[in-house]
Amino acid sequence: MDKRVFPPGHLNIEDEKFMKIFAQTYLFGGAIMVELGSYKGRSACCWLEGLKERGGKLITIDNHRDCDLDSNFTGADYVKSMNEWGYIGRNNIHIIGDITEVSRFFNIEIDALFIDALHTYEAVSNDFNNWNKFVKLNGYIIFHDYNASFEGVTRFCNELKENKSWEFISQHGSCALFKRIGK
Repeated sequence: MDKRVFPPGHLNIEDEKFMKIFAQTYLFGGAIMVELGSYKGRSACCWLEGLKERGGKLITIDNHRDCDLDSNFTGADYVKSMNEWGYIGRNNIHIIGDITEVSRFFNIEIDALFIDALHTYEAVSNDFNNWNKFVKLNGYIIFHDYNASFEGVTRFCNELKENKSWEFISQHGSCALFKRIGK
């Protein structure tokens, strides 16, 4: 059993377990997942641990400048984490750039989207509005920090529960899972 500890980050044990199990259960056979907001790589490591035997791919996107949790964040820790876990170049593409700008040239249909960048209502709403169009029918969106100390995430998710194109499936730790049921 691997005894390495995931890099620092803002996930609890239940979040980590959910991420690995979700990736193992729903993301296989070439599935593609996009993560918005990668911070130091902890969530990316969780997703990639779940994906490593399933053949899925993870695309992480972060500008490595704007972080509402750590004003000293530069992104070097993300690269260090991916190197330590052996994920550089393996099932993982990391894009350094503005999440909104990247959505303007992104053109890949994805199986799952993980939203965990800035936590204001406006930022979460913007991320959803720019990225949900890439999630295929019966695909998933996971929001991190739902019902945590971030009112913006919780407010947006509660509003999304009323959207007829998205079905709220469950909450695991601070992750809210939605499934696309319509376009």
